Amino acid sequence: MGSPGRVAPDSRVGRRGRKILAEFGGERRAEEAFATIMAARSHDLATPHWTLQYLGVRANARGSGLGVHVVAPMLAAIDDDGWECGLVSTNARNVSFYERLGFKVAAEVESPEGTVTLRPMHRASAPGSEDQRVNGERPHC
Repeated sequence: MGSPGRVAPDSRVGRRGRKILAEFGGERRAEEAFATIMAARSHDLATPHWTLQYLGVRANARGSGLGVHVVAPMLAAIDDDGWECGLVSTNARNVSFYERLGFKVAAEVESPEGTVTLRPMHRASAPGSEDQRVNGERPHC
């Protein structure tokens, strides 16, 4: 998860993301995907929010509930603190998974080559939790 704020493409997290993309899709596809991710940022939430950076489940474990098992506790903690959450889905088949977790597609951003379509998705904070933040900041306890 990326904490509220932006991740620069040349940051440690950005470089790791490029490496992960290259491992799964090859260097050329990784560059195209990463450039499209940067274009999709124009659809980021305007308020401070958490970002689900990377989530992957091996093909033989898909549908087993592993993704929900990993993400649900983080989303519950984000809800408890009254934050919104965003992500970018790189696979249309994953949209329904994220929708079941409360995310909604904000846009579809196609790569210049037309080979990658990204879907920025947003998840509102839990009802009643927004009063836990003051000026976008979590109160100190």
